[in-house]
Amino acid sequence: MRTPDLSLHACISTQSNARPSVIYKRLTRRIVQGIILASNCLALAHCIRPTDACLSADPDCNLTASILYARQQTRCTYRNSSPGAVDSIDTLSTTGATPGHVAVGTQGTILAAYGLNNGSHNLWTVRRSQDAGATWNTVDSYDPAANNHNAQGVLEFQNQFYVTGNDNVGTSDRWITRRSPDQGSTWSTVDNWQLFASAQATGSVLFADANGLHVAGRAFDSGGQQHLIIRSSSDGATWTTSYDLTMPGGTTLTVNDAIVSSDGTNTAYVTASGQTSPGSWLVFRRQNGSWSLVDTYLLSPAKSAAAAGIILDGQRVLVHGIAEDSSSVFHTNLRTSLDGGTSWSTTDSYSLGFNSTVGGGIYKNPGDGQILLFGGGLTTASQPGPLSLFIRSSFDNGATWNSFHSSPVTTSGSLGTYYLPAIDNQYNLFISGYFVDGGGTTHSTLYRLPPSSCWKELY
Repeated sequence: MRTPDLSLHACISTQSNARPSVIYKRLTRRIVQGIILASNCLALAHCIRPTDACLSADPDCNLTASILYARQQTRCTYRNSSPGAVDSIDTLSTTGATPGHVAVGTQGTILAAYGLNNGSHNLWTVRRSQDAGATWNTVDSYDPAANNHNAQGVLEFQNQFYVTGNDNVGTSDRWITRRSPDQGSTWSTVDNWQLFASAQATGSVLFADANGLHVAGRAFDSGGQQHLIIRSSSDGATWTTSYDLTMPGGTTLTVNDAIVSSDGTNTAYVTASGQTSPGSWLVFRRQNGSWSLVDTYLLSPAKSAAAAGIILDGQRVLVHGIAEDSSSVFHTNLRTSLDGGTSWSTTDSYSLGFNSTVGGGIYKNPGDGQILLFGGGLTTASQPGPLSLFIRSSFDNGATWNSFHSSPVTTSGSLGTYYLPAIDNQYNLFISGYFVDGGGTTHSTLYRLPPSSCWKELY
């Protein structure tokens, strides 16, 4: 935002023929009028020096025009206070579920992806809201055969929505991407692929760059080894494999998130887990057209870890995920790179103290620089027990953190996982996840975090 210049003298210096008392009266009247008409603004624009042509038409300072016509941007913050409390807005209770991601389109449409169990197998399921999450309905229930089908990644690209995941119509999963041209009302399959016939393949996350749309996921080859795969399309209709990395033997690869830089370099990142059994934190980077593994991490040797949510902040890269310590206690960890992904350090590690802490969602708030980390877990040592969603918050670029918790999402739960956030045009944050109650029923749930306060700034 421009530095405000509210000096009356900066304006008066252009009024050589007017008496000061008259100028002050006129200027005061104009400022009051401007503030009334721009009552939602909490900052005044700088006083623009009038041109000669402007002065001839309006001998007073054009501060009023600055106030009225400067561009505005809304800023918000999220805190543990009403109305910023987390609320559950869509819960689907089944005997099993695989929740995916949530995305918000340019027209305000919200889509959430799931694999929901119908009693015999999982159905590829896409849910939609067009009223900021108040009501939901299923808009795609893809079930080509009575086997498991799971929708995972979702993204809007060139005013069309895409969902990726897997179906199973025989002996193995197929990599599937489906597209909707009408905000989720109708769907068709645009990519159906396997690396090797009868070998599992799954699309996990979508991301877009200057070259088109991409899906990152995993696939098995004929020898049973897993590959990190990226499928790409310039138009969303025709797809080709743009990257294929064979992982070490014994890998159980899971792709979690992807992002592309907005600085013109087209640098991209993919997060995953599964370098070695039982798992490891993985970050891949595409730089100058080539992919490489830039971070692999374990909190404790021979324990598990998973890199999940990722954001970019200039040259900073921040990745949020989970890591297991030597006592088998899980932590939500934040790994940070200050040089675009070349070197890394752990900048936050948080645990509820039990072996059920999970997390992965991360969001950088442009309003006040606030960074939010999303996770959940049991709040007691016993299982099943109270299970809640928690949010870690930092206002100083991650130097210090505090946590606030929702009310327990269940008083008797055994597992909770919380995924990547999305934001709508009303500045609500949406987080998808699930928990298992004490009776073994899985509840796929979408949570909404409204902003605790918003304001407008001129720039």
